[in-house]
Amino acid sequence: MEIHNFYRKFSPFFRRRRLLHFIKVIKPSAEEKILNVGGYHWFWDDIDHDLNITFLNLDSDRSSPRYVYVHGDGRSMPFSDNEFDVVFSNSVIEHLGSKEDQAMMAEEIMRVGSKYWVQTPAYEFFLSHTMSLPLFTGYLNVMREY
Repeated sequence: MEIHNFYRKFSPFFRRRRLLHFIKVIKPSAEEKILNVGGYHWFWDDIDHDLNITFLNLDSDRSSPRYVYVHGDGRSMPFSDNEFDVVFSNSVIEHLGSKEDQAMMAEEIMRVGSKYWVQTPAYEFFLSHTMSLPLFTGYLNVMREY
């Protein structure tokens, strides 16, 4: 089986499970402003929700009547301090390259959000879907407990 076909088959299950865990832990409400750094609306379409989500992405040409897309870089966000109640990022920070760039994004996430949820591939997971290579996974984990 081609590796991308494998991911397409199983990723909705794991994506939904991650989102439901996020909702269980963070408990976001419809009144809260959520910023998704580096994501797309289809990621959220796997669950039923009424959340207020803004997407920050280098690729802001996406459109959705349900969400707002803002063109920008996670290392220098065009938002005020604590503008968002929650900042969410799924498997983005590990793609920035240098540890300095990753630290810049982490600092920006903490600056613009009151709470944050940053998910990266785990060291322990045997396969990285982003690299399509066995035994190659992310190398930075940023998490804040609530």
